[in-house]
Amino acid sequence: MKPRPPWWAIGLAVVVVGLAVGGNFATGWRGRGGTPTTTIAFPSASEAAAAARSVVIGDVLTVRRVGQPKEPTVVAQIRVTDSLKGPNGDGQTILVSDKGFEGTWSEHLHVLLFLRPAEGGETDLAPWRVQQRFEFVRGQLQAPFSEADVRRAAAG
Repeated sequence: MKPRPPWWAIGLAVVVVGLAVGGNFATGWRGRGGTPTTTIAFPSASEAAAAARSVVIGDVLTVRRVGQPKEPTVVAQIRVTDSLKGPNGDGQTILVSDKGFEGTWSEHLHVLLFLRPAEGGETDLAPWRVQQRFEFVRGQLQAPFSEADVRRAAAG
């Protein structure tokens, strides 16, 4: 007659397997009632330039945060160093607002902005609204396209 394993060991194994199966089942159902997440692709340089009224490269001079934390808004003063499209000339200082922005805004950033005129209540904050914003890091544009692509798209 073979010795049998102790009953407590069999009971423990059954409990552990039961908890693992129950946990996997519960985890598989979590979040199924919510809306699925979506991935938003960045537009191409030509799409972004076509949708914008003004495309500028500039330096952030001041940043002011307004609005609620749920829907943050930034009002920034930008010194335009290069106007690629639109009425904002080189050396001009413009005021822009960015509602629901991603990333951080801070002074001394070098940025590429795709802008449209502000509408309705937005005009109280700034005359220009940011559609897309990309930063330069060590002189390199951090975007899914190159600066040359933007220049070509804005010119055409």
